[in-house]
Amino acid sequence: MTSLLQKKHEHLRVISKAACTALLIVLSSPAYYVSGQWRQKTADTYFLQMDYALSAKLYNELIHKYLKTSKIEQFEYYCIKQGAVASFKQLEMARASELFKMLEHTNQLNEKEWEMYLLALRNCGQYQHAQELAESCKKNYPDNPFFQRVCTCTMNPEASFISEGSYSIEPTGINSNKGEFAPSYSTDYLYFSSKKDRKSSAHPYYGWDGDYFITLQKVKRLGDSLIGTSEIVPGFQNKNGHDGPISFNSAEDLMVITRNNQTTGHLGLFYARKTNGNWTDLIPFPFNDDHFDVGQGSFAVGQNSIYFSSDCPGGLGEADLYVSEYKNDIWTQPKNLGKHINTDQNEFFPHVIDHTIYFSSNGHCGFGGLDLFQSDLIIQEQSKNLGHQINTMNDDFSLILSKDKTSGFFASNRGDGIDRIYHFRHKAPTIKLKGLVSYLSSNKISGNDHLIKINNLTTKETITCRSDSLGQFEIPLTSNSNYEIIASNAKGQQVLSTVKTTLPKTDTTYTCELKFPFSDVFVEISIVDRKTQKPIPFSTLSMGLTDYKQDTSLLSDRFGKIQFTGQPNSSHEINAFKKGYVDEPFSFVLPEDRDTMAFVIELTPIEKGTIFTIENIYYDLDKSTLREESKQSLDRLAAFILENNIQIELSSHTDSRGTTSYNNKLSQARAESCVTYLLSKGILHKDITAKGYGELKLVNQCTDNIECSEEDHQKNRRTEVKILSINE
Repeated sequence: MTSLLQKKHEHLRVISKAACTALLIVLSSPAYYVSGQWRQKTADTYFLQMDYALSAKLYNELIHKYLKTSKIEQFEYYCIKQGAVASFKQLEMARASELFKMLEHTNQLNEKEWEMYLLALRNCGQYQHAQELAESCKKNYPDNPFFQRVCTCTMNPEASFISEGSYSIEPTGINSNKGEFAPSYSTDYLYFSSKKDRKSSAHPYYGWDGDYFITLQKVKRLGDSLIGTSEIVPGFQNKNGHDGPISFNSAEDLMVITRNNQTTGHLGLFYARKTNGNWTDLIPFPFNDDHFDVGQGSFAVGQNSIYFSSDCPGGLGEADLYVSEYKNDIWTQPKNLGKHINTDQNEFFPHVIDHTIYFSSNGHCGFGGLDLFQSDLIIQEQSKNLGHQINTMNDDFSLILSKDKTSGFFASNRGDGIDRIYHFRHKAPTIKLKGLVSYLSSNKISGNDHLIKINNLTTKETITCRSDSLGQFEIPLTSNSNYEIIASNAKGQQVLSTVKTTLPKTDTTYTCELKFPFSDVFVEISIVDRKTQKPIPFSTLSMGLTDYKQDTSLLSDRFGKIQFTGQPNSSHEINAFKKGYVDEPFSFVLPEDRDTMAFVIELTPIEKGTIFTIENIYYDLDKSTLREESKQSLDRLAAFILENNIQIELSSHTDSRGTTSYNNKLSQARAESCVTYLLSKGILHKDITAKGYGELKLVNQCTDNIECSEEDHQKNRRTEVKILSINE
C-alpha cells in the first residue's frame, strides 16, 4: 500500500526532483565520506522530516560500512535500528526484517519496534518465526494485545476466516506500474488514486518514499468492464500534495475526497455538493484537525453516511474506522465502529454495502501486511478475513463491491511490491446433500416410490423430492443450518436422518442413508404419557439393531404409534424421546414363532424433581476417567438438556465396598468428569451441577458387611439425573 496511508500518516514533506538529484551528487562525492557522524546526522534529519527514502539510503550506507568491522558497537546499533524503521515506513519489509533480525538478541528494540519487526516478518511469510518472537514478547509485554493476537492467529487462523468459495482475480488495464489503488464507483466511471508521473508539477515528489504525489484518475466503465484509458480528474489537482481517494453517494449529488494539508501534512476530508449540475467548492470536513489524520472517506451504498479512517485521540489503535452522517447539511459527530472492527493496529479503506463493512487491517488475524476483512455492522461479530485467495502475505486493501456482491475491484502490492488494481469475481461454495434410501437388514435398494421431505429447522423452510430408481436423491442445502430429512414409503413407514451444515470454504457434499426396516415380524410400538396414558404423537424412536450394527430413527404417527417389520431373532435397542419428556430406553428380541408383536413405551413428563438413571456410563477401575463408550449416552443427555432448556443435578453413586471417604471422593470426581464432558457439548455452567453421593443412596440392601452378588452391587453403581428446574 502506498506509504501515504501506511501507519499514522504523520507530517508530509515535499522534496523536488532537483533537490533529490543534488543531494545524491553530494552523497556520492569523496568529501562526503570523510565523516560518518555527519552522514548519520544528515540521515537523522531526513528521518525526523519523514523523508524515509533518503534517510534509509544514508543509514544503509553507514550499516554497510559498520558491517565490515569485526564488532558492532552501540553507535552502530542505533543506525541499524533507524534503517530498519525507515525501511518499514517505506514498506520495504524484506530489508526491514533483515535489519531488525540483527538486533533480535540485543536489548535495542522497544515495544513498538518489536511490533514492526513481527509485522515485517509476517509480510515476508515468516509466520513461524513471528510466532516464536510473539511468544517471547507476550511475556515481556503482557498487556499488549497485538502479541497475544499474533500467537493466537498463527495457531488457529481458521477461527477468524470466512467461507471463500472461488475467486477469479485479474489485474486491470489501468495499472501504470507506478502505483494505483483505492477504486471507487460512479455511474459511468471508475475513479482511483494513482502515482503516475506528475511532471507538470513544480514539486512532484513525496519525501516519505521518493515517489510521485498521488493524483485522482478516472476511466469509463460499463459494469465492471473498463473502457479506454484513464485521465486525471479535472478540478482536483493538489499541486504539492495528494488527491484521493474519492467517493460519491448513490445519488451522486454529494462527494468526499481525501487531501493533505500542505502546511501540517496531515490528511483531511473535503466534501462538495452538486447544485444545478455543478459541484460547489470543496468544503473542509468539520472534524479535520491539524494534529491528526482524517481520510479515506467512503459513502455507504444508498446512504449519506461516510465511513473513514483516522488516528484521532481516543481511538482503540493507531488508525480506527469511524462513521459520520450528513443530515440537514450538517455532519454528525463521528462514531468509532468498535472493538469487533478496530484493533490496536491500523484499519483502513472502509466500504459499506447493506449492513456489511469491508476494510483493510494489519491488526486482525491475517497472512501478513494488510488483509481484507468483512464485518456485520448490526450483529457486531468478530471481523472475518476474506481468505487466502484474495489476501496474500503482502498488502491487500481498498476493496469495493458491485451491487450484487459477486464482483468488484481491490488493490494489492502482491508480487513486486507495486500497488495495482485488480478485478475479481466471486463464486460462493455450493452445498448439497446426496441421499440413499434402502432397507436395514439386506441393504437392498428401496426403489423410487419414496417421498423425501427436507425440513430446514433453522429457517423453517421445507422442500420435497423423490428418490430415483436406484433409491438416490440429491438436493441443494444452505450453510449454517440444521436439517431433518424424512423418507416415507407406500406402507406409511417413515425414517429420519439429520444433517448440520457449516460455512464451507469449498464446494461441499453431505451424505445420508435412510434405511427402512425389512423383515417378517410385524411390530407395533405405542408411545404414551406415563401419567395420563394418552398417546404422544410424532415422537421419535431411535432404533439400533444389535445383530446388524445399524441404526435408524422412526417417527410415530398422530396416534403415537410406530409400525415396522423385523427379522425373527433380531435384537433391538430403542430410545424413545419427545420434547417435554424424559428419554426412555427399551430393548427387545423378536421371536421366531410370532407374526406380530406389540409394545407400549411410557414416557415420563419433565417435572421439577424427576430423577432418572443414565445407562451405559463406564469408568476404569478406581478411576474417574470416562470411557469412550460412555460418550454416546452423554451426547444424548446434552441434546436432552438443550432441547428442553432445563437445569439438572448429575449425580454419581458407588456401592458400599470401600471406605465412605474414598467412595465420596470417587463419586464426586466421576460426576465432575461427566459434567466436564457435557460442558464441552454446549451445556452452560448454570444449567448443570455435579454431585457425588458415594454409598449414601443405595437402592438395595447391600450395605457394609452384607454379602451381595456382583449384579446387586452393580445396581448401586449408577449415574442419575435430577431435574432441578425448567428454564422459562
